[in-house]
Amino acid sequence: MFVVQNAADLVPEHRRILLYSQPGLGKTSCLAELPGRTLIIDCDKGYKVLIGMNKRNVDIVQVSDNPDEVLEIVEDLQRECAYDTVCLDSLTQYQNRAKAHYVKIGNNGKKMELGQYQDMDYDTLHLYDALDRLKCHVVLTAWEDQFEKTLATGERIYIAKPQLFRKGLVDAMCGVVDVVGKISVTPDGQRYIVLSGDLSTVAKDRIEKRPWCWPQDLIPANNSKEEK
Repeated sequence: MFVVQNAADLVPEHRRILLYSQPGLGKTSCLAELPGRTLIIDCDKGYKVLIGMNKRNVDIVQVSDNPDEVLEIVEDLQRECAYDTVCLDSLTQYQNRAKAHYVKIGNNGKKMELGQYQDMDYDTLHLYDALDRLKCHVVLTAWEDQFEKTLATGERIYIAKPQLFRKGLVDAMCGVVDVVGKISVTPDGQRYIVLSGDLSTVAKDRIEKRPWCWPQDLIPANNSKEEK
């Protein structure tokens, strides 16, 4: 059984967003600016920057190195979610912790085995699939990485992308989400989010086609569960 809708009747519902930046540039602080009730699944220990900010609409849950624990939290939220937005902060550190877990349970205890890289890719994609089932907005954060590329002219350029273990996974994650945003800072210290990509930056906003936005405007504020 399938449902057919006319394209003119389609409206965006819950956003799927990937935010990235260099460490320390304000990913977690940006999450605290989102409207409504927000849950941060903290793999990065970034909660410390929120101390003293009096963000009563933001809840935080800290997790261990075991990737299954994060999945269990998300599966619990599938049954009942009182949040407007669920954030995983960060996907990069989730993978770093997963790598440490796989090394710990591996045969040699020193490095990951070949098959475990495939397991970690599966865990990451399976986690995203579970997050995608939530009936709320989902925001993933990641650290920033620079990839070198040689153009047809011979010129070498560096492209800013989210940092994950394997390039194919980076491309896959950037492809499935609605928005990829790079956090930048104005000369006077205000954070903003770049939403339009170019040769040097991976970014997109396939819903509203915005070139950039302020953190508090990343997600629409209507129908907030905080007000109910």
